[in-house]
Amino acid sequence: MRILYLTNIHNPYRDEFFEQLGWECDLTVLFEERVDDNRDASWFREAKEHSYKEVFLPERENGPTSRTMLNMIRGEWSLVVVGCYNTPKQMAAISYMHTRHIPYVLNSDGMVFETRNWLKNNMRRHVLCGADAYLVAGETCVPSMWREVGRTVLVVSYPFSSFTAAKVADLADIAPKRDPRLVLIVGQFEDYKGLDIALEAAELPGDLRFRFVGSGWKARKLETLAVEKELSSIEVVPFLQPDELIKEYLRAGLFVLPSRQECWGLVVNEAAACGCPIVGTWGAAVEFLSHDYPQFLAEPGSAESLALTMESFLVRPESEKRAYSAFLQQKTCNYTIEGMVCAHLDLFDEAVKR
Repeated sequence: MRILYLTNIHNPYRDEFFEQLGWECDLTVLFEERVDDNRDASWFREAKEHSYKEVFLPERENGPTSRTMLNMIRGEWSLVVVGCYNTPKQMAAISYMHTRHIPYVLNSDGMVFETRNWLKNNMRRHVLCGADAYLVAGETCVPSMWREVGRTVLVVSYPFSSFTAAKVADLADIAPKRDPRLVLIVGQFEDYKGLDIALEAAELPGDLRFRFVGSGWKARKLETLAVEKELSSIEVVPFLQPDELIKEYLRAGLFVLPSRQECWGLVVNEAAACGCPIVGTWGAAVEFLSHDYPQFLAEPGSAESLALTMESFLVRPESEKRAYSAFLQQKTCNYTIEGMVCAHLDLFDEAVKR
């Protein structure tokens, strides 16, 4: 099976997926960019040989449409996978494939959000509709795609993850030494990530310490806000490599993802694999917690709700905290890169048969 996968950039949590998928099919990955200026340069791995073919768009093609991408799409592919449907070039590719009846699958890395803007909702629906099939990260996110494209089309969930099964197993064997008053928050300092909400929650009475990791080039802005609020309990770390970040998950007493909106949030998977207790709002937190631990889902956008939800965990007996950690690690076993590959291959087979 010959698959063309359209995506934006190389990144650690997709590279291993492409590597494993490339061993199972004839895979070509078309990247829009080589690097992302909003990411730390060390986030990108060095070039190496792959199990798949990689193609980069020419830098001169900086407009909303790429002739190279459209020419590639015209090749003899079993399927084309649209990995980032909200970039201008891939929107143009969708329109091109739709009008020329080229088979394609559309991927969504989690929840598809409604907005209050009628025009934006209709434009997004126009982009989404028409694919031969859909891949959506997480079972709880599937209904949001059904809302957009209808229930008559093939929509399949996949267990989104940045860890292999072997990595999950290795982490489960580690006995962490946790600081019960340390709260870990990982994410870029963007409005939708809600780091300001966590800062506001940190102002409420208590002896918690907050460690913000991965706020990128905007770390100074976050530090300035903490100083303005006179929050001595705040520490900001602009960037950590994956292995260093795992040490943080193993040390923290609580992991918090305070997003106003979040399609998925792979940091939830990572924290869960390390057995770090989680308080969250959207995406993977809903997927992991809604059935068994809904009490640890805070109201998005509310610092008061976030603080109360954190406190509801902190006051629980140690036996309940250990049970919660064990649940998260067990849950993570169902979300691995190998599982992602299997789900994609099953969907490819089904879509081609149709």
